Amino acid sequence: MSSPTPNPELMRALGRLVRGLTAIFWGLPAALIAGVHTGLKTRLDLRVFDAFLPPVTTGLLLYGVWLLAAFHPQENIWMRAVDRSRALALVLTGFSPFLYWHVLLPEVPAFSACVWFLAVFAVLFLFHFNHLLQRLVAMLPEEALRQETMTFTRLNQVVLAGLPLAVALSNMLPHLFHGGDSAARLARAWGQWGQAQEWLFLLFTLLPVATTMALVWKIKEAVLHSVFSARR
Repeated sequence: MSSPTPNPELMRALGRLVRGLTAIFWGLPAALIAGVHTGLKTRLDLRVFDAFLPPVTTGLLLYGVWLLAAFHPQENIWMRAVDRSRALALVLTGFSPFLYWHVLLPEVPAFSACVWFLAVFAVLFLFHFNHLLQRLVAMLPEEALRQETMTFTRLNQVVLAGLPLAVALSNMLPHLFHGGDSAARLARAWGQWGQAQEWLFLLFTLLPVATTMALVWKIKEAVLHSVFSARR
């Protein structure tokens, strides 16, 4: 006895879901690499294509999240999470060109402020996208995948929530100690750490990005498995 024909609308929605997850899987490391590649350059090292790398890679994230909206659009909680992720990805894409302009014209304060906003919205997007994955697996039948996703997304959110605190601490501590040799040495040590905030940001984002990529890949494989199982 042949299996019933799958719902065409559901299959199209699942196809867009898989394409969206694939775009996000590749967009996360691409956006991180493009940001580091452009941000660590000097004015003399810049090339024309460096201006396009951040907008293209963050635009890939926006495209991926946009495709996710086709899956279960009647679910209000899910769609609210998708809308917030789309808004964050849109802002992230809008701020991304300023990374190139900041390297080209570092003396302009507005460009420096925009780069800080870019970093803040990158953390916010990654934080909320982990929440989006929680909402996604809640609609999937695999209990083991749901439990694994809940565990690691919460871990990612804890790490990302600690990043602003670490950066703020590195900025504040040098100003809290005055006088005394030990206090001066501690202030200098924290000041040197404050000069390496870009590397601190990178280290605090590598773990969440890698974990999020692994979860996205597992969810995509689970969806593909369910599609092929339904066609048998």
